[in-house]
Amino acid sequence: MCQFIVRAQKGRTEGYGCQIDTHVFYNHYTEEMFAEWLRRIDAMRLQSVRTQVFPEWYEWKQGCRNFDTEEMRSLYRLLDLCEARGIKVDLSFYGCCRIFRSRDGTRRGSWLANGFEGNWITAPRLKDACGNPFDGYGAYADSVCALLLYLLDVKQYTCIYEISIFPEPNCSFFDEAGDCKDEAFIAFYRVVAERIARAGLKDRILFSGPGDCANDPVRYRNYVSGLGNIVKKNTSSVYKFTESSANAEMYGYAAELVSICAAQGNTWGVCECGSHHFIDPANQSDIDTYTRALFLARFFINLTNAGCTNIKYWVLNDVWYGDYVMRLGLWKLMDECRGEARPQYYVWSLITKLTEFGSEIYPLEGDETVCGTAFCLPDGAWVYFFVNNGAVPVPVSVANHLIKDRIFSVYTVTEEVCTGTAEVISASGQIAAEDGELKATLSPKSFIALKG
Repeated sequence: MCQFIVRAQKGRTEGYGCQIDTHVFYNHYTEEMFAEWLRRIDAMRLQSVRTQVFPEWYEWKQGCRNFDTEEMRSLYRLLDLCEARGIKVDLSFYGCCRIFRSRDGTRRGSWLANGFEGNWITAPRLKDACGNPFDGYGAYADSVCALLLYLLDVKQYTCIYEISIFPEPNCSFFDEAGDCKDEAFIAFYRVVAERIARAGLKDRILFSGPGDCANDPVRYRNYVSGLGNIVKKNTSSVYKFTESSANAEMYGYAAELVSICAAQGNTWGVCECGSHHFIDPANQSDIDTYTRALFLARFFINLTNAGCTNIKYWVLNDVWYGDYVMRLGLWKLMDECRGEARPQYYVWSLITKLTEFGSEIYPLEGDETVCGTAFCLPDGAWVYFFVNNGAVPVPVSVANHLIKDRIFSVYTVTEEVCTGTAEVISASGQIAAEDGELKATLSPKSFIALKG
């Protein structure tokens, strides 16, 4: 029997969710499809969302802004549904979109992007058309401030929990020469923060970042220390693991980054994630497998045990991003088999449904076959999550000195229940904990949640 003991608390959660970009509104959903899309979000009880925004959406040249473009109306539509549902939003300013084309066909390109043509996003330009110095950092910062003031003061959104600037700067903050220099990114971020403070927004918004995907602790330490008195919620984009990664490997990586952030008094979380089985940026070879679902469950448990407080999965659902399909969602295109749910949907939807923002985290010490973690929700309920990655059933016990007798509902994900129907797994039974001790048997190759 694997014995788990609830010991010391290790922080509080800051939300589990997904990336949702406004492209979803350009996917020609019927009214019925959109209603089903919303139903799935509600059934998951999605806690947090990251969404991209670009200055080009509302500013076609410096200081000339229009907050009623088609791009902005789509952003409001997404923010409105988050506002109505209490979903916390990371408004992520992705950079300067060199290849921007407005939905109405009237605008093309970016007034703010530099001349590097090797990527669709660049850092702000630092020279004007005549080669004279240009304060591109300041111009970008002014654009960010203008939009934030409009969203917070005019539209009066309260769902915007945080903002992030230039996620994945190690492969997006390209200068004219095609280099991504960390010192330049840090200097740029400081300019944006200073303008936001000057606009009176410093205490109204949470800075998160850097959201890099280098997965290099040495480089990450440089980012975190450079932004130490600005960013209060550190993040990473994590695609470095697969089903072959050991629990100890995932835990060790997260623990190192948590330690780096804690030295600055910050939490650490994952702003987007998936596996390392890349075919290209929009496809991963394990996307339709149950193996991936179990991997994501182990990823969630091990990072949480190490001190990670929040994770967003990339991406909520398959969606057309312009002329290509992003096929990394929890479910397929709504017009393909009516949005068939992938195995990972059943794992991630249980995580978002059964936890709550602000839950206390209690790591559980497991092994390479069975891992688990525990949460105490704000209302006092407890949730235990386990993965049995082995081929045989495993009996487990959980000793929790913080509770006495109570009934736990049991939710079990196995390959057999992943039928493609987008319904969050229902409880399959109940187990009584007596004097704080709960005993259960974990099915082979399963993800199990117990809530009581």
